[in-house]
Amino acid sequence: MNIGRRKLAKVIKYGLEIKVPKEDKQRIDILENITLGSSDRSDIVIEAEGVSPLHLKFKIEDEVLTVTNLGGAGNTKVGRHALGQGKTYILDKGDKITIGKTTLLVTTEKVEEEEFEVQEEQEELIEDEGTEEAIPVAALEDSDNEVAEEVDQEEEEGEAEEYEEEEEAEFEEEKTSTFVRIRRILDRKSRSTPQSQSKFKKSKNNYPPIPGFAFRILSILINAFILFGIFFYVLPLYPIDKEIQPVLDFILSKKELLLSLIPPEIMPKIPATVLVVIFEPLYLKIALAYMALELAFHFLLGTSLPLFLAGVKEFSSNIFVARIKAVIRCVLGFITWPFLIFDLPLLINKRTFKEVLTFSHLHYRGPAFKFISLFIFYPAIILSVILFPLLPIAEDLIVKRTVTETKNIVKPELNSEDEFVRTIINKSFSIKTKFELKPGLYVIPSIAAGYPQMTFMDNDGKRTVKMKISKGIDLNPEFKKIPENDFYFAKSSPKLNLFLKQEKAEEGFEDEINSIIVDTLSLSLLSVHQFILNHGPFFKPYLPIREKLFEKLGRPASSQIIYRNREKILKIESREQVIKTNYYLPLIGLVIPIVEIEFNKNSEVLASKIITLYEDSSPVKPSMVPSFDDVDEWNGFLILDMLTTMLDKSKPLPKALAKETYKYFFSMIKKSNESKESKMDRTLIKTFKEIDLAIKAAIKARGENRQLSDFNYSMNRLQKALEDKDQAFFQMNAP
Repeated sequence: MNIGRRKLAKVIKYGLEIKVPKEDKQRIDILENITLGSSDRSDIVIEAEGVSPLHLKFKIEDEVLTVTNLGGAGNTKVGRHALGQGKTYILDKGDKITIGKTTLLVTTEKVEEEEFEVQEEQEELIEDEGTEEAIPVAALEDSDNEVAEEVDQEEEEGEAEEYEEEEEAEFEEEKTSTFVRIRRILDRKSRSTPQSQSKFKKSKNNYPPIPGFAFRILSILINAFILFGIFFYVLPLYPIDKEIQPVLDFILSKKELLLSLIPPEIMPKIPATVLVVIFEPLYLKIALAYMALELAFHFLLGTSLPLFLAGVKEFSSNIFVARIKAVIRCVLGFITWPFLIFDLPLLINKRTFKEVLTFSHLHYRGPAFKFISLFIFYPAIILSVILFPLLPIAEDLIVKRTVTETKNIVKPELNSEDEFVRTIINKSFSIKTKFELKPGLYVIPSIAAGYPQMTFMDNDGKRTVKMKISKGIDLNPEFKKIPENDFYFAKSSPKLNLFLKQEKAEEGFEDEINSIIVDTLSLSLLSVHQFILNHGPFFKPYLPIREKLFEKLGRPASSQIIYRNREKILKIESREQVIKTNYYLPLIGLVIPIVEIEFNKNSEVLASKIITLYEDSSPVKPSMVPSFDDVDEWNGFLILDMLTTMLDKSKPLPKALAKETYKYFFSMIKKSNESKESKMDRTLIKTFKEIDLAIKAAIKARGENRQLSDFNYSMNRLQKALEDKDQAFFQMNAP
């Protein structure tokens, strides 16, 4: 045989160190394609527990060693990973294969190509011999040396035929009857493949296991932490609004076009909150930041940052090709993100749709990377994002809350000469406001079940709006528990924390109370980032505040929250169809009163005026309420304040209580008689009965009091005259 000149290139020679219990360790070389099992059909014969007749198949292709498991699932492992039935895996130096108590260690060695080809020629000699028996180890080693010497001689003299004859002679002389059963190498091409193995030999699955579903879900979570930290902690240092705004404007201008792409039968099933989130400018910015980061990481690292830290990489020899495939895979991920079906193959450890399209094969570089990422990298990322707000530098980076009202009520213009505006400070409802009065508008103060109530009725009595206040909600117990369960509290609300511990009121602590109440009540998908930035990532200590407020209101926790007047008043809308109620919470401290404005559908026009009255008001404390002695002009709100003061035995009775209340109701009844409106009369009669009960409760609390007795007598006379429709009484007893 004429071999010719050979280049002395280095090639990788694979080997196996085989250790069978109670036998010496043996080492063999792997040449191209060999099998291992317990039957004589295998190239490597091992009679040991757990070894099947045809158990493993080793194959070298393009200097890559692979193994195919033919012996069943579960009983063969590479390291700690169990090999699946019929699956093919890539092996590398140091990999340890375990079959029961038998171990196989993969070894590698770089040899010159010339020596490697000599070994291949040696196989041809074995094939020519035509034997099915094993080759003695000693003879094989001696033969290797002889063949190498003969190859050198052949290259120098060019005598290929003489080399073959001498080689065959040497081989025959070295044959011996001492055989080692563990080693028998035959040429792959000279063997007939059993039918039972053909389906595994046709398999093209020569890639290692892909990252599983659980690990990818974890990587998404870590991605969210990274994005949150970069968007809210890093980007504020580099204002990019001017660069992003044109993109946002373009997306919002195509909103209708994008919505039209959704099938009509699916659109009604999409929650309205989802559509709001998608087109919310803040969340569009977050989405753009996320896509930019993902594209950057995929181009630089070949995959997302969390997967890269876990040792995941693309199975590709060309780094440039791997990066291009990663970018395309990332873009496809953005497009198919709403359709989870494309990622479902991960549940059975198969490649995703985007990986198949880009011919990508992601795999782990080694188990050590997974361990380091799970116990070092990932916890470090999570803790850095959570603890960053505690650092002094965070105060300059935290995004301040901005409130956008979700509903604007246009205040009616005051063009009519019959209308005029006066400023009203009302202690009962804790407000300071400007209220427009009409000659045809009745404002009826009352005390219902011990709580202030105001009824507004138009001239014809067909439209009625009630505004009432109930007992305040005491949030002291809920607030005092927060510092015990949230170590962020002292940092996020320092003035309130000092007040709760020492009851020392510093200027600004009430603003911190209001901030907590507002953020807790409005906690949702759209506002979770604001809560974290203002109060930290622990929601649980604050949720009792939300639960107590909604419980006292008798409203579901899903009710809509609307901020009013710079977050000094909270509005909660009801969903009833017949009787509608707007609940208002004036934020004046840890004890919050509940104000209700109740009306029906026919009274919406009048209700809009009353709602404007309250929503344009400012919360006030008792110290801001003027004395009753300084009043120049009385109105229904001041009458209501006097009735409320009457019930508080710790305060003196207003001197003008009986006189001004009598005058106020006398003039209202006289006007009602002129209009001959029966509904107005019924409302006034009900009001007199409620005031009578309130006066009796005040007498019981304060004891016998001449002023209260005279007041009760005069109000009873008014009520009787109204019930009897005694016109003469109103002509003879005008105040």
